[in-house]
Amino acid sequence: MTFTITAVDDMDHSRVIAAADNIEVAWAAFSAAAPKQKVGKLVLHQRARLIAQHPPDKNLKLLIAAPDP
Repeated sequence: MTFTITAVDDMDHSRVIAAADNIEVAWAAFSAAAPKQKVGKLVLHQRARLIAQHPPDKNLKLLIAAPDP
């Protein structure tokens, strides 16, 4: 699976809660899990590349490329 959603608790223990080959499916899983994540953080990544994090890290700047016209 290319895209992984990982829950990380306050003690830095992590567990994969979902994985998908499709970004739309992974984003849907991340969006559904985010409101339920009360402690720690939720991370959507593609291998080593961070795509999204909940709650967002204010010191982290994500580069999102605009689609070509």
